[in-house]
Amino acid sequence: MTINTYATIRDSVTNIERKELTQPFTNYNVLVFDKNLKNNSYASIINTNLSRFEDEYYANVTGTELSLFNKKKTYQVFAKGALSQIWDNVPNPELGFYSHLNFSKTSGQFRFSLNNRIESDTYNPNDMGFQRRNNEISSRLRFSYNIFKPFWRLLSMYNNISFGYSQLYKPKVYTSSFISLNSFMRFKNQYSWGFYLGLDPYETHDYFEPRVDGRFYIEPISQRLYTWMSTDDRKKLMLDIELGLSFPNSYNQISYEINLEPSWRPDDGLLVCCETNFENSINDIGYVDNTEMADTIYFGRRNRVDIENTIETRYIFNENMSLNLKLRHYWSTVKYNQYYTLNMDGTLTDENEFRGTDDINFNYFTIDLGFRWIFAPGSELSLVWKNSIFTYTDEIVENYFNNLQKTLDSPQTNSISLRILYYIDYLYFKKKS
Repeated sequence: MTINTYATIRDSVTNIERKELTQPFTNYNVLVFDKNLKNNSYASIINTNLSRFEDEYYANVTGTELSLFNKKKTYQVFAKGALSQIWDNVPNPELGFYSHLNFSKTSGQFRFSLNNRIESDTYNPNDMGFQRRNNEISSRLRFSYNIFKPFWRLLSMYNNISFGYSQLYKPKVYTSSFISLNSFMRFKNQYSWGFYLGLDPYETHDYFEPRVDGRFYIEPISQRLYTWMSTDDRKKLMLDIELGLSFPNSYNQISYEINLEPSWRPDDGLLVCCETNFENSINDIGYVDNTEMADTIYFGRRNRVDIENTIETRYIFNENMSLNLKLRHYWSTVKYNQYYTLNMDGTLTDENEFRGTDDINFNYFTIDLGFRWIFAPGSELSLVWKNSIFTYTDEIVENYFNNLQKTLDSPQTNSISLRILYYIDYLYFKKKS
């Protein structure tokens, strides 16, 4: 439960202050039932509920999950579903649903899986969960062939090929399809290497990027290639490297990505990880703006650069106590080159009269320091300090360190949270009585 939260608002002219209710008293509830079944199967039910009595807003999501294996554990049927209900100061709730069905062969060198996911256009679990978007139906078929016994210079090898098809839930129209090939190899010296090849064989009809119901943007056929390598993770010094390349077949688009993650583990208690991710998207196409009546939608061709640096340190005092420190800086710049109008058939037309939008220089810097203590079986205490800095301007700073210094000089937000979770064993009290 959270009590009423107020913000103090000051008039910059009269200097008069007033308090504004930003979030009324809110009650959160989570209820879970779980049952283990034979053959390593299980069934569960979960219900989440949020209630804000002040503005008569109530959100309830009920979900269930079922996993069934045959006696030899060679095949699995997995089913998952949920129903969302939202009352927003209305007598009747808005209903939405989600379903996920999967059938797979789970043993042997040759395996396969077939799954289908449906999210209705009104399904919304975001009051106590997270969903990027709804209104989607997706199906996937995957075949894999794995080698578990050592041969040649390899300890093991995993390979799979996947086929996917997606459409909107409402209306039932095509959105995208893909074919992918994935391979992972672990060598006898404990190094590993893998690659991914992806192809969108048909144009993608993106109904979400235009931000207007019923409108879509046609993305061209595209190809993707990723490869990665990891050193022996038993050593004190480790290194992960990932390289990626994507090239859609229009507007001279190309995107490449480099990820480096060295790690140092001098003993069982201390681990230090550093990660750098650099992604450069040249001639990226995306939404910019639309007119007030949404009859004209503007797109832009831009160069986008994303840089993310993370340093994480973890120290384990003993089996019950640990300390974790994480510093993260995310920097994204967007520079526009050309503007277009979106046609009704999903194509683009050059736009020369649109005044355009400002370039973007976005920064997000965070520090998280957390202490965790397991003081009883299933029970823990966690103390967390968070520091965050957020900046958003239209002035692109070319030098990374100058940009970082400007970010650190910006206003900061600090918070401290304490959480105590205590596990109550019903059987313990029953035995006592």
